[in-house]
Amino acid sequence: MGDLLAKHGGKQIVGGPPLERLEGGFELPERVAILEFPMIEHARAMWNDPEYAPLIKARQACTEGRIMLVEGKE
Repeated sequence: MGDLLAKHGGKQIVGGPPLERLEGGFELPERVAILEFPMIEHARAMWNDPEYAPLIKARQACTEGRIMLVEGKE
């Protein structure tokens, strides 16, 4: 996935466990990954890249997840 991420200008900035809840009553996921892209359009382009489709299917076959786009602020 690293090559595909780089192709779209992205990089992984967070990947874990370990995770630690500091406040609030929510259930921690087993794993968190945060990817950073130059612009939100780059993230959409990766998501819609035909090379990524088999990776999405493989992930969905063995995990349950939540994926969202969040526009960052400088």
